[in-house]
Amino acid sequence: MLNGKLMSRKECGLLAALTYLKLDHIAAEEKDEMRDVVLEDRRNESYSEQERADILEYCFSDCDGVKRLLNSPRMEKYLCKPDQKA
Repeated sequence: MLNGKLMSRKECGLLAALTYLKLDHIAAEEKDEMRDVVLEDRRNESYSEQERADILEYCFSDCDGVKRLLNSPRMEKYLCKPDQKA
């Protein structure tokens, strides 16, 4: 919710936050493509070496994005420090 308006998952997700704060991130299309690869039903086959490498890169891009987000000076006012109450 932002200013009383309910938002979709994409509007309040990691990429939206990074975009809002003008921080680097992967393209939304790339994220969607990789999410689709990860969520495919692979019961009878495994991922190729390239797919595994791409999946790891995708996962690390989210980790890097969260790190940039949490380390952004603009984000500080939205975060509670360990000794603060929400």
